[in-house]
Amino acid sequence: MSLFTKTQEYGLNLPKINFGNFPTPLQKLDSFGKKFSRSYLYVKCDNCSGSLYGGNKVRKLEYLLADAQKQKAKRLITSGFIGSNHALATALYGINNGFSVTLTLFGIQKGDYVCHNLIADYQSGADIVHYESFDQYQQDLPRLLEYYEHLDGTAPYLIPAGGTSPIGVAGYVNAAFELKTQLDTLNISGPVKIFVPFGTMGTVAGLIIGLKASGINSSVIAVSVVPSFVASKKALNNLLTDSISLFTTLDLSFSKIRIVDDDYTIDNSQFGEGYGISTEKTDQAIELFKQQESITLDPVYSGKAAASFVDHIVNNDNNHCYIFWNTKSSVPFTHQENIRPMPEWLLKLLERCK
Repeated sequence: MSLFTKTQEYGLNLPKINFGNFPTPLQKLDSFGKKFSRSYLYVKCDNCSGSLYGGNKVRKLEYLLADAQKQKAKRLITSGFIGSNHALATALYGINNGFSVTLTLFGIQKGDYVCHNLIADYQSGADIVHYESFDQYQQDLPRLLEYYEHLDGTAPYLIPAGGTSPIGVAGYVNAAFELKTQLDTLNISGPVKIFVPFGTMGTVAGLIIGLKASGINSSVIAVSVVPSFVASKKALNNLLTDSISLFTTLDLSFSKIRIVDDDYTIDNSQFGEGYGISTEKTDQAIELFKQQESITLDPVYSGKAAASFVDHIVNNDNNHCYIFWNTKSSVPFTHQENIRPMPEWLLKLLERCK
């Protein structure tokens, strides 16, 4: 049982809007098992976590949008690299739940997925503000917040990049309890290694806390997909501390949690030349998942975590349970470019990303 379901029975409350499809399946990787002669290889299918859009943002947004409603906000503002999956998920679920949404995107990244997400962002009905750099975004943010507060008559609700805040982290604390129930059903007691992309850190932090709280004999392999100034051990430890402090106000049992080095490992081996740049091992892992299990991954996030997953299988002869946590949405988003005619500035931006 989720701790937050339990705490609500005692009168504590962390608001949540239920729009995700949970629990997501824990699926055995049978073809992988045969290929590598391993008995306990699984994928946690958060790719199908929602009907509008899947991936790892849905769990966070259920809590974040509820908090925005609690604060009487009319508009959500969130940020991310251009092509951000989080930005698109926020636009789709935010607008579907009655909010106006502004996406602040920074940088230039080339790739089909960037163009696809940009078009989807715009067709969702969200406002898009593009900045050449993260620094430019940070400098302009106070002006932007003031502008929308004047426009809407109330302060916008600011969601950090990736939905990463203690409230957003709650989604993956619950996910760990969900996994615990599934592992118990399979009579798997551990050791369990869980492979997940390490980007804005919220998914990793929630899993670390939730796995510890649920008593699973496990460790998280956090696979770096962004530069260290975005995600680092120090920043993760700060997020863990802040999150545990919040959860302790909901359930005092969280005060007993002590995170130790064995609870997680940051794997920098798959980062390669930078964010959004694939590697040979990433490409091989993506192809392997497609051929063996008919699972589609991306080269930016899930593919790099998959490369670490495969590396650990190949280089470790133990028969521990390995779980690849699929954070890429597999829910198709179809758009017709003539529904909302795209302005000239967006067409020029799309050209730069091709």
